[in-house]
Amino acid sequence: MNSNTLLSVLVHVAFYASGLAQDVPESICSGISFGILPHPTNCQKYIACVLSTASVNECGFNFVFHPLVSFCVPRSVYQWPNEAQPTPSPSTEAPPSTTNVPEVSSTPSSCQESSWEPIFCRGHVSDLIRNPFNCTQYIDCKLATPTNRECPPGKVFSLPYQDCFPGDSGRCLLKPIDPSFCETRPDGNYPHPYRCNRFVTCFRNSARVESCLPYHVLNPATMQCVKGDVLGCSSLLSQA
Repeated sequence: MNSNTLLSVLVHVAFYASGLAQDVPESICSGISFGILPHPTNCQKYIACVLSTASVNECGFNFVFHPLVSFCVPRSVYQWPNEAQPTPSPSTEAPPSTTNVPEVSSTPSSCQESSWEPIFCRGHVSDLIRNPFNCTQYIDCKLATPTNRECPPGKVFSLPYQDCFPGDSGRCLLKPIDPSFCETRPDGNYPHPYRCNRFVTCFRNSARVESCLPYHVLNPATMQCVKGDVLGCSSLLSQA
């Protein structure tokens, strides 16, 4: 979800959400321009912060808020125990009961976490997929239990290359080559710093990025494009 979409959603929530922040501290959104926070006592709810103003919102039926992905997910993914029994009004005497009903806390600790990654791996066509909420992370779907993993600092996940490359995490874009790449290099062709199906042509200290033909990769030893798959260059897929 890009920043403009998130902004639109949060503004919509701020104006049209039915629940105001009546059961959370007024300061919970202090200093937060836009963001989504878990509710402190009820995992079926979440808090939308817009310009430091909080509004409490509820997930849909049979959905709960998952704090790791900042999204409402099915109960089966982030399990919510049985609802607590309602407390009788002080003015109403509760009828005697012969059944002991255990009290269930509605604190976040009662939200029993289970794996959320499998829901995104259903029907996947690649071994690794990008975390839909964070491009610096990816989900390894080839494992028996799909697992969310993080790219090294300063890198973002590239779905076509199935690898983590230098990039801008704010805009989820790969980083271009350094403008000074050719300043100290003689004219000629050089391997691209991280894309194995591309190379850099240096001419009079200026750089131009060139691409191999589809289904070809660069052989650094000969500086020729040969038949190959970019997935064979992935440092992540090569990890057993």
